[in-house]
Amino acid sequence: FGIVTHGTIVPMLNELELCHHITLADIAEFVYRSPMIPPGHHEYFCIGILAGLQGRFAEAIHLLVPQLEVLLRHMLHSDGVVVSGLDQKGNQREFDLNRLLEMPETEKHFGKNIVTTLQIIFTHQAGPNIRNELAHGMLPSGACGSPAVVYGWWTILFLALQPVAQFVLENQAKNSNSQERRDSK
Repeated sequence: FGIVTHGTIVPMLNELELCHHITLADIAEFVYRSPMIPPGHHEYFCIGILAGLQGRFAEAIHLLVPQLEVLLRHMLHSDGVVVSGLDQKGNQREFDLNRLLEMPETEKHFGKNIVTTLQIIFTHQAGPNIRNELAHGMLPSGACGSPAVVYGWWTILFLALQPVAQFVLENQAKNSNSQERRDSK
């Protein structure tokens, strides 16, 4: 996590901070278009993403880790996957992040690399285990700027906005190709 965080993510964040003044409205333009984010959760993503862009990772990770679980549940449910079950008392319970990441449907939807990355960062005891450390109050504030937390924030950002970014890039490529064809005529 350290190499990618310090070699790629942090320099990119520094560049964004120096050259652009990204606002909540800028983030919202992308977040509200993302099919990955369930209705009613956009504001959490907006605030969490902006906090990370501004280097406030304690705030970002506290907002976005619970939203990761909601995002996964939303996308799997959209695919027709059952994301809840009955507990021992017969009560219907939503699957937690650990269970969602163990489901074969999650790997089918998101891919093995993403699921493995999410497990290592957020739920595996041999990894940083950020979700469990955070949920049980064991993540010290100083750890919120660690490479694992920054990488975890970046991974959630990627999952939430990747479809929108891909759409924007495809449209830019189409527009560029159209312009090139017009220019060559």
